[in-house]
Amino acid sequence: MKLCSQSDKLGEDERRRFWATVFGLIGPEWMIIVALADAGEFTADSAAISKMLNVDQTFVHAHVRRLEKQGHIQCARRHGGIIELSLTTAAVAKLTALLPPGKT
Repeated sequence: MKLCSQSDKLGEDERRRFWATVFGLIGPEWMIIVALADAGEFTADSAAISKMLNVDQTFVHAHVRRLEKQGHIQCARRHGGIIELSLTTAAVAKLTALLPPGKT
């Protein structure tokens, strides 16, 4: 998913902060949202997200509650500390609105 060209001249960290701010999130939360968007069908478990981001699952779990409370993700707890995460319809709509025209 390639977001609008407004951030094209920024470095990776600056781009992450830019889009996190636009979306109303902090950087780590934005990283989780993007990982879910890139996961296909906007869903993945916490173990897969932690692997995609190269972070420990506790990093993902630490941000899940706030993302869920804000209405960006839905969670289903499973055995073994794994959480099934999916973007909400509202979050997908917000991400789609950030895309350049014709890039869905």
